[in-house]
Amino acid sequence: MLRGNACSILKTAGIPPGLFAEAAYDDIVLELQPGDSLFFCTDGLTEARSGDDREFEVEGVQEICRSNLDASPIELLGRVFAAIEKFTVGCRQWDDMTAAAFRLEPDPDC
Repeated sequence: MLRGNACSILKTAGIPPGLFAEAAYDDIVLELQPGDSLFFCTDGLTEARSGDDREFEVEGVQEICRSNLDASPIELLGRVFAAIEKFTVGCRQWDDMTAAAFRLEPDPDC
């Protein structure tokens, strides 16, 4: 979650959505404020490997988010994927890399 000058991690774990119809999930309730952004990603981003077998890690994604607090959701996605592409140059990745970004825009009538 990106709010103001902060980038905090909201950790969840469990079975990926859609694999099993009977899967149960915990709820997370967030109170978003205008200007807040959310960035979701699969472990394929954090586990992307470099040529020297290092992982990009959650901290790598978080650093890109911190560096782009004012970016639009589409800009943020582009910058995260560009950083991962640079990190993994020449290395084949074996997991999906899926991400989504959202921003709660202020109401223009308020």
